Amino acid sequence: NDCLQLPCSKAGVGTMTTLLILSVGTLVGGNILDACDGLRPGLRVVGVNSLAEAVNNFRCDLVCLAPPAREADAYWRCVESMLEHEDPDLVLAGRDADIPLLSQWRQHHPRWAHRFVVGTEPLSLLMTDKLAGHDWSLARGLPFAPTVAAHDPSALGICRQWMADPGAILIAKPRGGSGSRGIRLLLDDA
Repeated sequence: NDCLQLPCSKAGVGTMTTLLILSVGTLVGGNILDACDGLRPGLRVVGVNSLAEAVNNFRCDLVCLAPPAREADAYWRCVESMLEHEDPDLVLAGRDADIPLLSQWRQHHPRWAHRFVVGTEPLSLLMTDKLAGHDWSLARGLPFAPTVAAHDPSALGICRQWMADPGAILIAKPRGGSGSRGIRLLLDDA
């Protein structure tokens, strides 16, 4: 077995609804736990996380300490073990990078597909690639902040036009990532 299961509380199992949260130690995992507080003790919460010291782990009834998700095969074996042993009713992603994994697993593991709260693989790309999300939104007439890819040959000219507006603030974001990692305010050409 590639993961270590740690009981964190004495909640009974019985016919209780079980929720499995991937990457439960993240801010999103904490938000999911906060949203579920009112449903407990009738809800059993099982988490998967790669960091043993994450505070959210201790808010779960059971946690599986897993390899990092970038080790997808080992991570999936851990999740699969939790699916087999805990038989969760729903599986939620606790971070952006879990969304494509869940989407792939949903496609390749029909036995559990109905439990994974995630869209198709092409839609999961929109959650992990900011430029793809921008393009998809514009193609459907949805509002989105004006955006240009840094590698676009006209990017510098477009940014200069935007900066001509006295109230403009330019934000550079990596296409991938979550939270505010890698975000920069652009104040001038440099």
